[in-house]
Amino acid sequence: MKAPAAAVQTACDLYNEAAKAHGWTVCATLTPPRAKRLEGRLRDIGGIEAFKRALSAVPRDTFLSGQAPPKDGRAPFRLDIDVLLQTDGKLGDVLAKLVDKAADSVAPRADAAPGDDWKQLIKAHYVGGVWPTQILGPRPGERGCLVPLAVQRELNLNHGSTGGPH
Repeated sequence: MKAPAAAVQTACDLYNEAAKAHGWTVCATLTPPRAKRLEGRLRDIGGIEAFKRALSAVPRDTFLSGQAPPKDGRAPFRLDIDVLLQTDGKLGDVLAKLVDKAADSVAPRADAAPGDDWKQLIKAHYVGGVWPTQILGPRPGERGCLVPLAVQRELNLNHGSTGGPH
């Protein structure tokens, strides 16, 4: 089963949208070799929906999201599409791991979770003013935040200039 060219472009566009929102490296050019690799990875992981789930799991991975401090004092890691598509090397099959991580995530999907589930998760994990992005995803006010606006308002998770709850 071959991934249609439209799905490859859609996946690249989805990646770039997430990259801009989270500070990853944007894919400036979808070269033919990169498009072929993306096509194969979409086929391997089960299509565009699995790709979307994988992207949603990146903010909950401290290394891939650039939240893990480097051991040797270098700049934090910045995800790029080539690393996301790799199947070998030190990180192994990145997309497959992210698909699994998304399936195992305790954070509900915003389009499927009742507000009470979100309230319970936030009350259990948002402690001491620290928003656990690896569990709850991007903070309220940040692009890609999964918490429904009604829940943000009810729990007084204000959208300040820092993009986090106050």
